[in-house]
Amino acid sequence: MKLHLCLTGTLLLARLCVPAQSLDSTLDKISNFPNRLFAKIQSKEASLDQMLTRQTEKYLEKLAANERKLHNKLAEKDSAAAKNNFAGIQEKYLKYEQEIKSIEAMRRSHSAVNTCHM
Repeated sequence: MKLHLCLTGTLLLARLCVPAQSLDSTLDKISNFPNRLFAKIQSKEASLDQMLTRQTEKYLEKLAANERKLHNKLAEKDSAAAKNNFAGIQEKYLKYEQEIKSIEAMRRSHSAVNTCHM
């Protein structure tokens, strides 16, 4: 009987001394894994999307500047041809910028909806 009592006491002390991971925290980690993974993927997607948008805007700015230079050079030689060839160019670039901004706004609202459902 003393041996049985000693073993029980030893087991109880060992249980108190040994830090073990609780079953709840393990289950929480497993169940939260998809959410953390999707959040990380969405974060990476958002940063890549912002980088692509910035590059596109810079490229459009360079194109507009080059076209202005070409327009000015042609206007020095033939102003009528410059007006005909470059008519509406500024409006096109403004339209492109507005399209980029609207697409960016749609992506932001879409990502906000996705993060609310997680």
